[in-house]
Amino acid sequence: MPNLTVIVATPSASELKSIGAALATDPSIRVIAQCPGLMETFNSVEHSPPDIVLIARDLTLLPEFELMRVLFETLDVRWLMIDRSGQTSRAQSQLGDLFALEAGSAPDGLILQVRAVTRATRKSPPAAPVERHSTRASSKLILIGASTGGVDALAGLLSGFPADCPPTVIVQHTGKGFGAGLVQLLSLRCPARVVACRDGLELSSGMVCIAAGTSGHAVFSGFTPRRMSIIPGDPVSGHMPSIDKLFMSAVPAARHVSAALLTGMGSDGAAGLLALRTAGAITINQDAATSVVYGMPRVAWENGGSERQLPLNRIGPALLQTSRVCH
Repeated sequence: MPNLTVIVATPSASELKSIGAALATDPSIRVIAQCPGLMETFNSVEHSPPDIVLIARDLTLLPEFELMRVLFETLDVRWLMIDRSGQTSRAQSQLGDLFALEAGSAPDGLILQVRAVTRATRKSPPAAPVERHSTRASSKLILIGASTGGVDALAGLLSGFPADCPPTVIVQHTGKGFGAGLVQLLSLRCPARVVACRDGLELSSGMVCIAAGTSGHAVFSGFTPRRMSIIPGDPVSGHMPSIDKLFMSAVPAARHVSAALLTGMGSDGAAGLLALRTAGAITINQDAATSVVYGMPRVAWENGGSERQLPLNRIGPALLQTSRVCH
């Protein structure tokens, strides 16, 4: 009986075939999926977590691979990078669970490396959060914007949110089609109910709304009740949805808002954070030391949009505290 399950992810059909054939020489290894892209890989891993994923270097260089890395960590899945280029440095090849694997490796060598990287035992997936209900409706709102490095940052931050947190809306820059995967991933880490932003969605306590990869900008269309809309338009600062669009739309309710701008490249969200602060919101940005890219947070700090900057592990508690949530 097979005792090691593998997913192979590469856009090369010939590579899928050759690696599959090599692994088939060991009857204790079973390839449970062959995926040509990241979206297919994400869905396969989430549906049936393998012991290990063999993934092409080209796919690891895509921005959306950040989502895959957090999923691997969440489900305790090991992974090997298939390197056709021979350009992977030793430092790159030993980053976390990342080990370079030459595409032309002999079957015996490939199988040995797969077995060497795979853990003898795997941790159980996170237990489903215990659902708790708020005893009162919160008048507060939490808004968060993130880009490069944001998936990992959000996974850590939201793990500390209680099930009865104030309504929370997040814009995370990611590619089209990856929004649903991000919602599913964050649902594994957050005790509150994580939902995808959609047109007409009414926010309530205990809800975390994720706007990522949408075909329009996520904005507030009203505050009594608090309701979201997805509106058409051009990308802002190159992004759809835009953090600035979300933040700007919340200015009428600024005195009820606590907002944070996390790691990311560029300046999206900085102008919106300034508008919120000017209108009375509490505003925070991630500090340079804990940001993967200190771009958006830096602009927000320098333009006065942020009252204070904090390390990532202090931002979640600060947002909850300023929203007067007991936890």
